[in-house]
Amino acid sequence: MDDVQYAISDGYRVAVVEAGEAWLWRLTTPGGRDAGGFAPDERSAKRCAAFAAFTLSAFERSSARSV
Repeated sequence: MDDVQYAISDGYRVAVVEAGEAWLWRLTTPGGRDAGGFAPDERSAKRCAAFAAFTLSAFERSSARSV
């Protein structure tokens, strides 16, 4: 199966790939940072990626405020 790639808010990019019995999700931030992991199905993989994007975005905002 081909990658399912899409953009989410603020320039974050997500790729979701079927990997045998699991799904691999990969998130790339606008700054070039990567995060990824496995999930049991495609829907869960997309939710994991969205949560990671939300969390990394919060960290970046917090870091920007403290500088």
